[in-house]
Amino acid sequence: MNEKGFTDIIYNELSNNSLIKNSYEVLKYENLLYKLIINDKGELQPEDYIKPTRGKYAFQTDIVIKKIIPADPAVAVQEGVNGLELHVGERGLQQCAGGIRCVNDGVYIPLVVIEIKYGGLTTHDVLTYSAKALKHKDIYPYLRYGLVLGGLKSIPNRFFVHNQGFDFALALEIDNEKLLNQDSGLLNNVIVEQLKASEMLLKPIGKNNKNPKQFMSKLEIK
Repeated sequence: MNEKGFTDIIYNELSNNSLIKNSYEVLKYENLLYKLIINDKGELQPEDYIKPTRGKYAFQTDIVIKKIIPADPAVAVQEGVNGLELHVGERGLQQCAGGIRCVNDGVYIPLVVIEIKYGGLTTHDVLTYSAKALKHKDIYPYLRYGLVLGGLKSIPNRFFVHNQGFDFALALEIDNEKLLNQDSGLLNNVIVEQLKASEMLLKPIGKNNKNPKQFMSKLEIK
């Protein structure tokens, strides 16, 4: 087993969770912005900040879970316009293959990021990924950022000493290229809770801000 193989196991586990796949999209090796700048012409860079690419103020992540918000929900669910089906597609308002008409993709909002390490965790790993998490959170302040360790029975002490940007961490074991049953349940439960937390953090900065009077983070170490 290597890191890529372990990433595939985590990806497949979360992709098959009905609580996740019915409302979110699980993706591997997606890019997320770490910076937005105004250039010498007064223009926002990168121009295409909806679909970040590496080399243009974006870092690649191992796994990201996104919430899909159609650009126009009323159109996205409509059926039968001039005999054509309308659906959310990748090419805007134009004819698609098979006589299908597409509507705008809408917005994919990243809610949870998971970085993967397998077989060990160094101090350098913690410092690097933790700093990376903080830079992503500068752009996406509601983002929940986690570290999943494979092939380890526990989270090394160095994580707690040096962590600054991670919201959660898990040490998971595998058997015959599958997560142990208890670890499978742990992973799915934690990620669902992190999605709920991110959704809550979205509300105060959204258009429907209800002026909350309390904020508190719950800490658990088991």
